Amino acid sequence: MGSTPDELRFHYHNMAAILVAAKAYFQVYESLDVERENKPNYYYTVADFDDSRLYDNHFKTVIDGMFKLIFIEISCLFEKIKDTNNDTFSLHRFKSLLKDIGRDDLVALIEDKLRPHEEVVLFSLAKRNKTIAHRDVKAFCPDSKIFDKYNITINHIKRLLCDISEVFKHIHIELWKSPDYDIFSSDIIANSTDYVLCSLNTQLKIDT
Repeated sequence: MGSTPDELRFHYHNMAAILVAAKAYFQVYESLDVERENKPNYYYTVADFDDSRLYDNHFKTVIDGMFKLIFIEISCLFEKIKDTNNDTFSLHRFKSLLKDIGRDDLVALIEDKLRPHEEVVLFSLAKRNKTIAHRDVKAFCPDSKIFDKYNITINHIKRLLCDISEVFKHIHIELWKSPDYDIFSSDIIANSTDYVLCSLNTQLKIDT
């Protein structure tokens, strides 16, 4: 039985919500990574774990949480459940729905655009499965090399999220003849995070 237009739209919007969440978590994580982002004036706000600054531990918790949530959301998009009743909101399922309505061109677009990110996807799934959703003993051994083969950096994840966004926007225009304004392209979440850091710096009288 083929998919209906309502089913296709419903599936798309739920996947888009997953993508938006992943991008938001990523922007918060990236903004709070003050050493990597070369924000020395924010270092003492975020990373100086002094007992006199009670919010330092808050940021440590947020950074750890955002890191894990990024991989959870990415894994949701690329989940492949071997089940005839596969009703997960995933690209795997969405491609089946597109094939049902004869849009093999959009299936090809998804596969071509995301093929360069296969290693990032495999890394994200492994990270989620072995260290977040489950705790694989081998992954937590001091000499573990379980993730060494992937050689993935935060920039690889950023490019993956950017390319998924472009694919989703194209699909929305193709299917519903209008842009999807919910999938943001700006640094709106990062800017909000920086505003919080700036406000804290002002309270601490640290120059920004």
